[in-house]
Amino acid sequence: MTQPGPPVPPQITLTHSILSGGTFNQHNYIHSGQRPGYARLLENVATSALHDSVDNVDPPKCHPNTRVAIMQNIHDWTLGKHEELSGKPILWLKGGAGAGKSAIARSVAERCSDEGFLLGAFFFNAGDMSRNHVGKLVATLSYQISLVLPEFRDTVAAFIEEDPLIFGRSIRTQISTLIIRPFWRVLINHSATLETIPCLIIIDGVRMPEWPFSTIKVQQGSETHGDEEILENEDPW
Repeated sequence: MTQPGPPVPPQITLTHSILSGGTFNQHNYIHSGQRPGYARLLENVATSALHDSVDNVDPPKCHPNTRVAIMQNIHDWTLGKHEELSGKPILWLKGGAGAGKSAIARSVAERCSDEGFLLGAFFFNAGDMSRNHVGKLVATLSYQISLVLPEFRDTVAAFIEEDPLIFGRSIRTQISTLIIRPFWRVLINHSATLETIPCLIIIDGVRMPEWPFSTIKVQQGSETHGDEEILENEDPW
């Protein structure tokens, strides 16, 4: 015969209740095999800065058959097919307020994303607290790279786990840890070459200093004249 054990208290079902006092243990679980480092990365992403963010209702884009020449120049530069702009790693789109720079950048981002050339994008906005500063710039770009290159995800997650406070460090350190180092590690182990990996990153709305790179000047008031933009290949230094 078996000895009766201690009585088991009945289960309590709580609905619309508040518990006060007592000691509770919290257990955090990572869903779908997600690494803690990658979860930390997602916490620091500004989703509204993505070119296709749901937060952007009717964002500025070029109307059909406008800005054709300038967008084609950028597209050719992305593919390394533009003679004047080849060899320049950075292309600066400059122009006065209201010249249509953001519309061009977003239209190029959409086209290159559809064609598989876009590696990442970040659209600053002075009125949005999540993207009116550079704090989430690098994490947002790193997240997008992890979508394009699945091998990048575990690599960058490992770097974050080694330095959980990386998001509070300088932008230079973040770029090195969250983009450059994991990207090159993936590239070394990747069967493809740089020519076959998307390498276009678009950053819109940042105040750029005078760096020595190619420049495309956008003339205000040429929205309906796609061939009037001025193409410059200058060296500010």
